[in-house]
Amino acid sequence: MATVARPTPRTLVVTAGALLAGALLIGVALENYLLFHALVEMAAVGVALALFILVWSSRPYLENAYFLVLGIGLLFVGGLTLLHALAFDGMGVFAGSAPGLASQFWVAGGLLAAATAVGAPLAIGRDIAPRYLLGAYAAATAALLAAIAIGVFPDVNAGGPAAPSLRLGAEVVVVVGIAAGMLLLYRRRAAFDEEMLRLLLGAFGSYLAAEVCFTLTVDAIGPLNLVGHLLRLIAFYLFALATVEFGVRRPYSVLFRELSSRTDELREAREYVEGLLEQAPGPILVLDAEGKVTRLNRAFERLTGRSAGGLAGRLLADVLPGIAPTVRDAGAAPQGVEGTVVHRDGTARTVLWTAATLRNPDGTVAATVIQGQDVTARVEAELRLRAAIDELEVSNEGLERYAYVASHDLQEPLRSIISFSQLLERRYRGELDADADDYIGFIVEGGTRMQCLIRDLLAYSRVGTATQTPAPTDAGEVVADVVRSLDLLIREASGRVSTGPLPTVVADRMQLQQVFSNLIGNAIKYRRPGVP
Repeated sequence: MATVARPTPRTLVVTAGALLAGALLIGVALENYLLFHALVEMAAVGVALALFILVWSSRPYLENAYFLVLGIGLLFVGGLTLLHALAFDGMGVFAGSAPGLASQFWVAGGLLAAATAVGAPLAIGRDIAPRYLLGAYAAATAALLAAIAIGVFPDVNAGGPAAPSLRLGAEVVVVVGIAAGMLLLYRRRAAFDEEMLRLLLGAFGSYLAAEVCFTLTVDAIGPLNLVGHLLRLIAFYLFALATVEFGVRRPYSVLFRELSSRTDELREAREYVEGLLEQAPGPILVLDAEGKVTRLNRAFERLTGRSAGGLAGRLLADVLPGIAPTVRDAGAAPQGVEGTVVHRDGTARTVLWTAATLRNPDGTVAATVIQGQDVTARVEAELRLRAAIDELEVSNEGLERYAYVASHDLQEPLRSIISFSQLLERRYRGELDADADDYIGFIVEGGTRMQCLIRDLLAYSRVGTATQTPAPTDAGEVVADVVRSLDLLIREASGRVSTGPLPTVVADRMQLQQVFSNLIGNAIKYRRPGVP
């Protein structure tokens, strides 16, 4: 079984108020129709004016251009309604004017209302400039008033056989225009929710019914005229309710919800950034445009031994004494700058600082973010490495000096051994047995080879200590000298050194000789067994 929704207290109050107001107006009409007419028309004018003010002030937030056209259109319809009320028989405002002036204002207002009914649905989904729209309505209203003033606008209440036709034709145009506007509104109902669509269709339906009553009336103060005015007042009320409730209040509610959502997002983003700042392993501090500390993280507290509360609002020079200028200029150095930070307990740490300046759209400084990286371990390792390199260089220099001295001092006794061995060889060759001749030959050859080795060692020791200025050197002569010095080694290996034409090069002769000596000596030493 279907259940019927119970009306809300607000609905009951509004309904009771509307019925009471209607009853009061009917009572006034029965006593004084002129007063009734003035009250109803002024109420409609007041609603139209209030509706325009509300729509115009809310135009940046209106999601549907329909309400923009409706609010501006009803403003000028209300203006013509005001002129109609003032020109009504008995008001005495336009004394001496034509009898049909009030009807002309009424027809002009109806035509403008019909144009609004048709134009508002056509504006849905379009980007309409409010000022241009206001100007267009003002121009159209001015044209209607000018036509009435110069007598071009037809007087539907004028005497003569054409008067009824003119009146009927004008009323038919208004009725058809409003009906067409309702049809267009229904076809574009996707732009409205169901309740809003009902209110708008109800408003135009009441306006249409009022125009039908005016068309059928034959007495300006008769019952149909009274009902028509009440229906028009209801139409303006429904217009106002639809615009306020759905065209303005709901967009504001959506706007406030979006603002609240954005606020929550900003709060979450801020908490996220603050979490990253606090959990960052490196020290970070933030300065304002005046260079005062606004934020710093736990890593900075651990580095300095000072709390964030005691440093907030202080200048950088107070927070990092002695190295503040260096840290402030870190932004200009792509690789950052290093500085020593002393903890409250006296321990010193070396920190690599980098800085980034955040600027406002006008180029002024908004904040400076300074980030540090503790590089103490790296600096200490570099110092140890430098010390080891220095120690190695000293050791190498000592070895080079030793090699030079040893090779130089060994040459003299070796020269004596070789000389006396050669003397024995020349003097006693053939006088002793064959074995003695071989032994003496071995001594001479061994001494000669030892002399070559010592000479090479001496040359090697001079490479790092006594290099000569490069000069043009005949590479062929150098190779020939090396081959002669290694003659015995070559013959023992049954080897042969073949060279082609070699150029003259700019080099240190001694070092070049050492290069060829190493090449030939290694070729002999590391040859394959059994291969000469």
